[in-house]
Amino acid sequence: MGKFIEFLVREGGIQLESVRIAGFSLGGQTVGYVGKYLKGQLPVIIGVDPAGPLFSENSDDRLTYQDAKYVEVIHTNGLKLGYDKPLGHVDFYPNNGRTQPGCTNDLAGNCAHGRGLLYFVESITSEKGFWGTRCDSRDDITKDGCVNGDGTLRKMGGDPKENQIVNQRQVYWMRTNEEEPFAMGVQHGFWAKRCETRDDITESGCVNGDGMLRKMGGDPTFNQIVNQRQVFWLRTNDEEPFALGIAGIE
Repeated sequence: MGKFIEFLVREGGIQLESVRIAGFSLGGQTVGYVGKYLKGQLPVIIGVDPAGPLFSENSDDRLTYQDAKYVEVIHTNGLKLGYDKPLGHVDFYPNNGRTQPGCTNDLAGNCAHGRGLLYFVESITSEKGFWGTRCDSRDDITKDGCVNGDGTLRKMGGDPKENQIVNQRQVYWMRTNEEEPFAMGVQHGFWAKRCETRDDITESGCVNGDGMLRKMGGDPTFNQIVNQRQVFWLRTNDEEPFALGIAGIE
């Protein structure tokens, strides 16, 4: 596949900067091979529950955050068919990333493993979207949320053009529905999008930013301490109720 992409760039006139690739299960590890072959120059790789068996020990062959400029990973059946530890720049762990709601008697993990693909496919056209809450580490993620985290949100999957590069590796938790549509979105509250500086904030949004969200006001226990100063932009209604939910940052 790496050679084919090189051929398309050389003979087909496409720009490498426009190429995004995604892979599921063993394909989720294979896209790492492609990224390595292209020396990490691909803009975006998305690994959907990358295979765990034979990749769990120290291995130079598995997907890593160095395989593209932005590597996103969705974990749904870690410790069984999928790989459990963070691999990308951003790793999402729906429902703790090991078992999935609605997958009853799933001893082999096939249902939970397959949910990763269903979540990713739905994310491409979902109006609600799959929004994850940032946790401090993989060990802080449970099936019910983050033990420790800073309260910011990020959208999983979707249009790869929306996946912006982050300056540090991150992990996110989210809850999903038991059946389609799986995405639960974020409907209420004042949600704001993070911008790089005050000068990057305009009336219509951020000139530069990383796409992460944070809730303004509300329950003070939700907003946890952050390790760096941050600025956020949001839109409101003209009259009460002022809160737009996620629509306030789109």
